[in-house]
Amino acid sequence: MLVLSRSLGQKLHLFDGDTCIATVSIQDIDRGRVRVGIIAPADVVIVRGECLNVEQREAAEKPQ
Repeated sequence: MLVLSRSLGQKLHLFDGDTCIATVSIQDIDRGRVRVGIIAPADVVIVRGECLNVEQREAAEKPQ
C-alpha cells in the first residue's frame, strides 16, 4: 500500500504504463473529512470500499 499526504488542490495521476487512466484531486478538507474528485474514463468502475462484496474486497486487497 502506498500512503501519501496531499494538500488541498493537489492531484494524483494514476498510470497504466504510459497512459494516465485516472486523476484524483483533493477538493476540500473540513473537520477531519476529505472530499476527493476523480476524473476517469466512463469504462473505469469506481466503487467505495464499503460497497464491495466479499469477492471484490478480497481481490482489491490482494497484493499485485
